[in-house]
This record gives sequence, C-alpha cells and structure tokens, in this order.
Amino acid sequence: MGLRALLRLALGCPAPPRRPPLVQCALAGTGPRRLIAYLTGGSQGWILDFLWRDLTATSVWRDGEAPELLVASDRNSLASMMEGADAFVLVMFQGHLPRLLRDGIPAERVILYMSHVRIGLGLPDLSRLHGVLALNAHEEALLRMQGVESERLHRFPAGYDPRLFFPGRPLAQRRFDVLFVGRYVGSSNSNYHQRKRYALLCDLIGLLSHQGLRVAVLGNGWQACEYPLPAALELIDAPHSDYGAVYRQTRLGLLGVGPRRGACVLSGGSGQWMFDALSGHRICR
Repeated sequence: MGLRALLRLALGCPAPPRRPPLVQCALAGTGPRRLIAYLTGGSQGWILDFLWRDLTATSVWRDGEAPELLVASDRNSLASMMEGADAFVLVMFQGHLPRLLRDGIPAERVILYMSHVRIGLGLPDLSRLHGVLALNAHEEALLRMQGVESERLHRFPAGYDPRLFFPGRPLAQRRFDVLFVGRYVGSSNSNYHQRKRYALLCDLIGLLSHQGLRVAVLGNGWQACEYPLPAALELIDAPHSDYGAVYRQTRLGLLGVGPRRGACVLSGGSGQWMFDALSGHRICR
C-alpha cells in the first residue's frame, strides 16, 4: 500500500475511483476504420463543430479510403466507438486532453486541434499524440517552441464558406460603420468575463456611438449586459447562416479587445473577414 493510500486510510478519506482500463483499439489496418470527433455540449458552435461539418460534407478521400465518421459526446460513447476499431479521435479543447488520457484513451490514437495556445496555460506532453493540428503559422511556431516535433505538427487553417461570405455593396452604402462580433458572458463566469474585457469593450462602443458612428453588436447574451450601452446601439442575435448578410452591411468589423487580440477588418470591402494574426481566432466559420 502506497503512502497516499495510507494517509487516506488514516484520515478516513474515501479511496479515489479506479481509472478505467485503456481502450483496446484494433491494430492499424485491422478492424473498422473510424475517425471520431469528440464534441461535448460545450464544443457545439465552436471551431471543431464547423470543421467537422465541412469534413463530413466534403469528399476528401479517394474511393474506398473514407473511414467511418462518428461523433462522441462523452467518454463512454467515445470508448465504445473506439473499442476494437482502427480508430482515431479528433479533440478540439485542450482542457479535454488530460481527462481523456487519464480515462484510458490511448494517446497514440488522439489528434489534437489547437485553435490557439493559451498564454499562461501549460501544455500537456504532446509528443505522445498521433498528431497536433495548428490553426495558423503563429500557433504552429508557438507549438514548435514548446517542443512539438515537426513530423507530428501540421498546419490546418480554417476557412470560410463562400456561399455565405461574398462581396457586398460599396462601403459608403453600408448600414453600420462599426460591428463588434462576439457573445456576452456575465460576470458570474469571472475568468472568461475578465479575459474578454467586456468593460473596456462597452466603453469603446459608447465612445464610438457618441461620435455619431452607427454601431452594432452581433452575438447573443447582450440583452443581459451589466455595463451601460448607448441607446442607439443595435443588438443583433442571428444564426450563423445570417452572419454573411450582416457583414455585408458593415464598413468595419472588430472581433474583440482581449489581451491578445486586434481588430479584424473587411478585406477590400468584400465582406471576407481577415484572421486575427495574433490570437488565431476567426469569425468566418
């Protein structure tokens, strides 16, 4: 019995739950071939969700090579899909990785999609994974600095749907001068709330509005904003399929004012939004 177990026994603490055994995947080339997206409820509507929709809607494999494409929403369903299969799991959120590895998902069967490297948040040992996908060159360079081997690291940029995002009318004829894009999250989620610097964002919205500019915010949750907003501000809560139409009514778009973010602007008045070069975030999903 180890020291920790003895201490728990002496203090009357319950024993920790046993870790489940490793999932027994089939050897490469045997068993059904599967690519599984790990999409929990919190992942819905984020980058991997959109990438997965594009992947499943587009034929990227030659005839006879396509694996079975599945979605798992929790550890148990993921383990069940991987059991006995030549399977790989695509994980979006960095925070899910340690839990999945502790819960018995083989590291060599995991592909991690890194939308952005979070400053101050330590990375797990990525050298054990099958692969790591970086959103852009900046994130790829950060991951190389963290020691991720080049043969394991791949740049996998996200794009936009040209059926939704295409050129609009001349800038002078557009409805809004400035459009802020992003949801509002209340101060009860203090970490997210402070990181997004909503107070500064609302001050900026007020200053622009008081200068006579036509300002709008695209995203949900703003009806419950805890900071004063100008009466002339237009709040737009629209489905993603309508985002392109809103962008085409805008002269200038801003993604946010977080500590690593800059402004995303309309490219040549075309309604195609540029990537934030620092954070790797995008709003053309």
